[in-house]
Amino acid sequence: MRFQQAQGGDLCVDVDEPLSAGACGLMRAWGVRGVWRYLSDLTLMEVMTITSSSLILYFVNHSRLPGWIPSAAEGALDAKRDLTDLARLGVPAGVHVFFDLEGVGGGAGSVANLIAHLDAYASAIKAGGYIPAVYVGDQSLLTSVQLYALGFELYWKSGSHVVDITGVEAGPECGWSAYQGSIFDVKMFGVEIDWDFISGDFKGRLPIGVAA
Repeated sequence: MRFQQAQGGDLCVDVDEPLSAGACGLMRAWGVRGVWRYLSDLTLMEVMTITSSSLILYFVNHSRLPGWIPSAAEGALDAKRDLTDLARLGVPAGVHVFFDLEGVGGGAGSVANLIAHLDAYASAIKAGGYIPAVYVGDQSLLTSVQLYALGFELYWKSGSHVVDITGVEAGPECGWSAYQGSIFDVKMFGVEIDWDFISGDFKGRLPIGVAA
């Protein structure tokens, strides 16, 4: 297993189901270059299946249940779990690890607590030798300025919009490195997928995953 950087223009998918060799082969035949899978769901066998199909594998953690309450302590725990899974799978240092930011609960202090949660996560991921990144989904609470001030190095835009602005290009100052094509899953290749497009941000930074 080695780390592999995406290329601008790559067509990718994100999937919440295990992938078979057959599904991966169909994806490649359709021009898919990479796939996001949830760290805690992956097995070594699936990692080998995906990468041996000439797909780049990218990593994201599971979002918490809608209405979750952020805190710095919980952010550190999220990072600890993800680092444990990265070690279990033998993922080399230097890849991006995406935090799935969505469904945050309301209430007084939520924004400040969320910033503390995310920065604690990003700091621990970076200390572990990986590159912290974030998927910005629905009910993420933060403005574009607040997003860019976080300790993340890449931003992946969902089909939702950042709370203070709309439009596909609007977002953190550095821009988006990847775009999700729709907020609704579609059934293709025998699994439910979301389409994603790799763009690279304004600094030319691109997601890094693993390949065979």
